Amino acid sequence: MAFHTPEPVDVVKYALFGGIVRAVQLSICGKDGNPLRYKPMGYVYSIGLCVALFSGAHHLVKRNEDLLERRLVALQEQRAQRIALFGEQRPELPEFQGIKRGKFFEFMDQYSKKSQ
Repeated sequence: MAFHTPEPVDVVKYALFGGIVRAVQLSICGKDGNPLRYKPMGYVYSIGLCVALFSGAHHLVKRNEDLLERRLVALQEQRAQRIALFGEQRPELPEFQGIKRGKFFEFMDQYSKKSQ
């Protein structure tokens, strides 16, 4: 399983998001003047954290997409084999021929018939 690295455009988007988050944080705190002059390492930490978190999330999303793609291919192969074996008609499965009800609902049906 390979680690999926995000595209450079995505990394830039993540970094911009981290910078915007830090700027909003400073504006909520009420810092006046140029926000980049006030503790620029905060921007570095915020950008680094956002890039790291979103890169990890990117890896998880890509891994999930690969898993779904493999499942879709397997399903298409199974459908092709079923059509080759049975044709276009599906065999009737006994568990889907009627609605199965549990013992509780059978008891309630009998009870409601007696009360009528």
